[in-house]
Amino acid sequence: MLQMMKNPNCVIRNKKLDLPPKNNLIPKNFDIHPPNEKFSKQPVLLKQYDDTHVWYHKDDKFEKPKGVVRMKLYTTDNRFSMDLNSRLFFKVWEEV
Repeated sequence: MLQMMKNPNCVIRNKKLDLPPKNNLIPKNFDIHPPNEKFSKQPVLLKQYDDTHVWYHKDDKFEKPKGVVRMKLYTTDNRFSMDLNSRLFFKVWEEV
């Protein structure tokens, strides 16, 4: 067990475990935009898909940058419920 922890190896892709790449989607500017009556009264529908809608509503009350994301993940590459590793993989994605 100690040897496996010292030399981790991903069986699926034959790669060693490593840190994830740098996330370039993290914003660097957290300035709050001035109040805008048009976007502060009610949410505005930005984009509409078959099963998803993207809304925007400016928060002028608490003035905190935030976002709410809800999504569905469809995947067939994890062999869900076929073995213990795939269940763990699914659970990690579910928590993300």
